[in-house]
Amino acid sequence: MLKANNLSKISFKNLYIEQKNLSDFKSKNASEWDKKAQSFNDYAKHEAYVREFLKQVDFSGCDSLLDFACGSAFLAKHSLINNITLCDFSPKMLEFAKINCPNARIIQGSYGDLDGSWDLVFASRCLDVNDLAKALQILLNCTKKRLYFTYKIDNSYIHEKIINALDLDIIATPNYIYAANILNELGYFFTLNKITIKNQNYYKTYEDLQKSVEFSYKKLNDIQIEKLKNLYENDKDLIKQELSWALFCVEK
Repeated sequence: MLKANNLSKISFKNLYIEQKNLSDFKSKNASEWDKKAQSFNDYAKHEAYVREFLKQVDFSGCDSLLDFACGSAFLAKHSLINNITLCDFSPKMLEFAKINCPNARIIQGSYGDLDGSWDLVFASRCLDVNDLAKALQILLNCTKKRLYFTYKIDNSYIHEKIINALDLDIIATPNYIYAANILNELGYFFTLNKITIKNQNYYKTYEDLQKSVEFSYKKLNDIQIEKLKNLYENDKDLIKQELSWALFCVEK
């Protein structure tokens, strides 16, 4: 009899939930993402990411695509698939998605609203959820051939310079290592690649910087605002030169 190794004693599903609950970075609701919809429809900001993502997708034998949490649907628009379903819980995101993919079927909702199966499923930069194992299993149940999803590699959404300058004591959010081990626990083998692009975003004004920090973290107090203003005035290099994501592919 082959005895289980000590790794079997660890539940990454539960570790993820525990770390997600502890983390200072919380999931956003639909109205919060509505406010970001306009910037997500700026293709110039997202072109490099879309190109690198799609370059690694195997479209062979696939006739249908679900772009889950599609945002402005740039991935679906530039894919090689005509039979497209778009799903997002943000009404404003879907307004832009409908323009970019006018012939697509639209589902306004989330995991519980998926009612079909597709050859390909994309879930791009959208799995910052309370229960990752549950979310992945739902998406895999909808997948006939391949699921592609990206998950962040870093432990924070905020530049370390900002964290240090504001004296923030931030508890990290789960990263891609949790996703890899959860897939293993669910019984799925996967391939893993890396998407790395030059960061095209920058803060044109201090207000842009504060909005970005507060969207990722929480509303700053007066002392933190003064520290952030001082950092902005004295250090313009407040964004990472490169951005990276882990790209998972799960074959059914």
